[in-house]
Amino acid sequence: MHTLHFLSVTAEDQDDAFSEVLNYLQPEEGWQTWYDWFVIGGGRWSFPEEDNIPASSVDQYTHSAETIISMETHPETFLKYIELCENSILTEVEKIKDNSDKMISAFEKAIRDFSTTSHADFDLWEMKSAMKILSKTWCPDVNFFDVTNQTSDMRFIKESMFDKDVKDSLFLVPVDFHF
Repeated sequence: MHTLHFLSVTAEDQDDAFSEVLNYLQPEEGWQTWYDWFVIGGGRWSFPEEDNIPASSVDQYTHSAETIISMETHPETFLKYIELCENSILTEVEKIKDNSDKMISAFEKAIRDFSTTSHADFDLWEMKSAMKILSKTWCPDVNFFDVTNQTSDMRFIKESMFDKDVKDSLFLVPVDFHF
């Protein structure tokens, strides 16, 4: 499966933002990640014309810095995608709320009826995913990650957007992840 994420980073320029994200995403040998490969630049996703962000001129499986969004040069677009990420996360939390009784029931049943030879209930997997989202752990269902602060907590980026000493060095890097 593919999922589009936006990674925020503090950098000197677009190329520096690209390098920071690439270096962060390439794990050291033996390091486990939730994704198996990625394309910086949005991959199969492109931006609408009204965002004033050029579509990548390379194919969808080649890394590109062309679609990186700068807070300094495209503040409205930057804010739009921060809001999009936040709304996406809040939508996931609403799904968790809607399914919480079912997940809690499955959890209680798993504890009560645990056996080393029984199959795990799918609802437990949903609970595991829910716990990642609620604990602000970066995963496929959380489409935002702050590389500079190494968290999916949006608090830091929101504070930085209004910090006159930092805001002009903020970038959003679209990344197509496969998992």
